Amino acid sequence: MQSLRSTNFGKQLKSPDIPEHTAVMLPEVVICVEIYHCIRKWVKTQEFLVLGGQTLTEMRDKIYCLTDQMMQKAGQHDPSGYFLVEDVFCNDLRDTSAIDYSEPIIDWLRNKKADAFRKWECIISGDLQQKQKAVVGESTTPCLPQFRRREMQNTRFCDLRFCLGAGYLYCHQVDFFPAYVG
Repeated sequence: MQSLRSTNFGKQLKSPDIPEHTAVMLPEVVICVEIYHCIRKWVKTQEFLVLGGQTLTEMRDKIYCLTDQMMQKAGQHDPSGYFLVEDVFCNDLRDTSAIDYSEPIIDWLRNKKADAFRKWECIISGDLQQKQKAVVGESTTPCLPQFRRREMQNTRFCDLRFCLGAGYLYCHQVDFFPAYVG
């Protein structure tokens, strides 16, 4: 994994111990992943080049977040976290004390379908739906995605379907949500 750029408001990160040039064997894909600030949504804080064959935990372990450092010093570090990519929750459950944060979300979707559907309609009635209509015409009745779970440490980037340039969610430290783009 090659770290391209990092901006952390005064904290300059060391480049990982990776050779400048890494041989890539076909058929392999190189993906540029950008990490954005959780509050200043369009401020990019990190950027990585990842290979399709690398696991999501390899990238998660390279993401720098000041909140992680503060929680660790306070003795309240939570090893749990997930990436939500399209309809897949990729949970980091490597630590025995980690919690599957996607479980209550999926349970809520299953048990409160009417509420979930109303909220989903609001989400997709925005810019994304307008862009889809422009490309494929009038859409059919929207339906809730069938969310699934995977263990992050067993999930490679090439195992996922995602839209280039789309924003996805990285959740860690319970309620701290920086965004990333794949």
